Amino acid sequence: MTALSTERYQAAASRYLSGSIQVVHTLVQNTPGVLPADLCEQALHTLTLALAEPALWPEALRLLVALAPRLEQAGLREEWMAHLEHGAQLAHALEDVAAEAACILHLAFLHQLRGSLDTARTLLADLLARLAEGDEPRIQAAALNRLAYVAHLQGQYAEAAQLADKARALLGEDALGELAQNHFVRGVLACTARQWQAAEQHFAAALHLWEQSGGAQPRMVAWSLLNLGTALRGLKRPDEAGACYEQAIALLTELGDPVHAALARLNLGNLYLDRQAPLPALACYQEAEPVFRRVG
Repeated sequence: MTALSTERYQAAASRYLSGSIQVVHTLVQNTPGVLPADLCEQALHTLTLALAEPALWPEALRLLVALAPRLEQAGLREEWMAHLEHGAQLAHALEDVAAEAACILHLAFLHQLRGSLDTARTLLADLLARLAEGDEPRIQAAALNRLAYVAHLQGQYAEAAQLADKARALLGEDALGELAQNHFVRGVLACTARQWQAAEQHFAAALHLWEQSGGAQPRMVAWSLLNLGTALRGLKRPDEAGACYEQAIALLTELGDPVHAALARLNLGNLYLDRQAPLPALACYQEAEPVFRRVG
C-alpha cells in the first residue's frame, strides 16, 4: 500500500468513526431510562476507538460527557472509571475546562457511590484549586455542591453548610440545575438536623427547579420526591409523605434505579408502621429486602 493510499484509508476510517460517534451520541440522547446492554456495549466500543484517535478527541469527549451519567445508571461503574480518567487527561491537554470538570465530577460521584469518600473529596478539592485560577463560576458551584454533599456524608456538617453557601453565592437565577442541587444539599443537611420545615422548603424548591429544567434530570426529580417525603413524615403529614414515596417509587422503577426505589419502599414501610399498619409495611419491606441483599 502506498503512502497516499494509506493516507486515504486513514482519512476514510476517521470519517467513518466520526459518523459512528454521532450515531451513538444521538441514540444515547434519544433513549430514555436505562440504556440497554447492547447500546452500552456499542457506546463503549465506539468511545474506546475514538479516544485512541487524536483528531477525534473533541468529538470523543462530547460523547464521553453524554455517556457518563447514563452508564453509571446502567451499573457500569468500575469499567467506566478508566474512561473518565482518560477523558479528564485528554480534556486537560485540549484545555477544555468544561469537559475536564465534567469528567472529574462524574469520577468523584462514582467514588462517592463506592464509599471512597476521601478519594472523592481529593478529586473535588483539586478541581476547585484549578478552577480558582479561571472564571468558571457555574463549574465551581457544581464542584462546591458535590464537595458539600461528600462532607455531609463524612459527618462534617458545618463544613458542608459553608461549602453550600459558597456554591449558592456563585449561582445566578438561570443556573436551574445547580440551584436545584444546592437546595438538595441544604435539604439533606436540614434533615440530618431534624429541621423538617427547612428540609421541606429546600426539597420542594429542588423538585420545582429540576422540573423546570426541562426533564433533563428525572432521577433527581425522583430523589427529591423521596427526600421530600422524609421531610413531610418528620412534619407529621403522612398522607403527603406517602404520596411522595409512591411517586418516587413509580418514577425510580421506570428509570431503572432499583436501589433508590427500594429505599423509597423502606421509607414507605416505616410510614405504614407509624400509622399502625404492619401488613402494608411488611409488603414494602419484602419488596425492598432482595434489592438490599443483592447490592450489599
